[in-house]
Amino acid sequence: LSGSNTYTGATTVSGGTLATNSLGSTGSLTLDGGTLSAASVSLSTSVAVTVGSGGATVDLSNGSVTLNGTLTGSAGLTVNSTVAGNVLSIPVANGGTYSGTVTLNNGILQFGNDTAFGSGTLAINGGKVRAAGGTPRTIANALALGGTFTMAGSAALTFTGAVNLNGSTRTINDSISADLTFSGVVSNGSLTVSNQGTGAVVLGGANTYTGTTTV
Repeated sequence: LSGSNTYTGATTVSGGTLATNSLGSTGSLTLDGGTLSAASVSLSTSVAVTVGSGGATVDLSNGSVTLNGTLTGSAGLTVNSTVAGNVLSIPVANGGTYSGTVTLNNGILQFGNDTAFGSGTLAINGGKVRAAGGTPRTIANALALGGTFTMAGSAALTFTGAVNLNGSTRTINDSISADLTFSGVVSNGSLTVSNQGTGAVVLGGANTYTGTTTV
C-alpha cells in the first residue's frame, strides 16, 4: 500500500507481509501471525495495533517504523531488520495494554516512553536500544539476553527488571557517554562489559550470576 490512504476501517494481517507507507487516519491494525513493514523509507501510523495470538513481526529492512497508537495483546512481537540503523519507535505508554515478549534480533528499539514496549520481557538477541529525544528513561521490563546488549543514542537508560543471561557469556556495550544501569538482579551466566563510549555500565542489584565478569 504505497498511497496516502484515508480508509478508516480495520486491517488484519493473518499471514505474510503488509508493506505500506500509510495505514489511514483512524481504524485499527491486527497482526496475527503477520508482518508489518514500511514499503519504503519509513512508516508512521497512529492506528491502534493489536498483537493476535499468532504473534507479530515488524520488519525494518525497508525503513523505520513509528507506532503512535496503543499497542495491545499478550503474544510475542519480533523485530527483524537487514539494516542495522533502522528503528522501531514507540512514543506512547503501553504498560497497561501490552504484555507480550518483545524480541529484538536486529535494528533499534527506541523508547519514547518508559512503558513503550509494554510490560513483558525484552529478549535482546542483537540490535540496539536507545531513548528518544535525549530524554533518560527508566524501564521496568525484564531482560533476557540472547546476544550482545548495545545502548545507543545520547541519553541514559535504567532497567529495573531482572536480567537473565540465559546460561551463556553475554556482552553489554554502552556505546555513548551516558550511563547504562541495571538495578534488577542479573542471573544465569557470565558477563563481559565492552564499552565503546565513556558511559559506565552500572550493576545496582543483588546479583546472583556465578560466572565470570570481564571488563
